[in-house]
Amino acid sequence: MAIDVDRAIDDLVNLAPNASMVRHEPGLVVLKVGAATLKSALHADMTNLAQSIPGIHDTKLKLLSRTLHITYDESVLPYGLWEDLGKLKGQPDGQQRLRERLREIIKQDKA
Repeated sequence: MAIDVDRAIDDLVNLAPNASMVRHEPGLVVLKVGAATLKSALHADMTNLAQSIPGIHDTKLKLLSRTLHITYDESVLPYGLWEDLGKLKGQPDGQQRLRERLREIIKQDKA
């Protein structure tokens, strides 16, 4: 069941400052999360991002490696967006800007 788009955006952006990008190539981003953040990711149901945010094809939360694998369509969610997501640690202003950017991308995708 898909979750609300705004909630999905918030869940993703809120996770980012507590994660480290360990791999990024066009169409795939892998985030490493700490044990406490892993619990938050499970609660936020990161697996539903693909159903909620246009351009995300699939998500896999791997408990043993504590990684979140996100496959995405670069024509909808550009490479640079994910790079910015990886730089959010300690930047609350950046979180709001990224939320707005994601909402604008989704709005354009629906038009």
